[in-house]
Amino acid sequence: MGCQIALNSAVYNYDVTLTDNNSDVVRQAKEWADDYLEGRISKGKMTEEQVAGIKARLHFITGLKEAVTDSDLDN
Repeated sequence: MGCQIALNSAVYNYDVTLTDNNSDVVRQAKEWADDYLEGRISKGKMTEEQVAGIKARLHFITGLKEAVTDSDLDN
């Protein structure tokens, strides 16, 4: 579910970093997102340009420290 939320946020122009300490989980999430987005292109639901923008906003990182380096958290 976290991957779906991250992807949906990237679709709506948010810069998103999905992280987990387990590199296999991060890899699987990236593969799922790539497959999903390619399916959107093949079904004519999104253009290649839209998908490229989404992928540019969606980051997959192993390790919390690297994931939050440039974060901006407001109270």
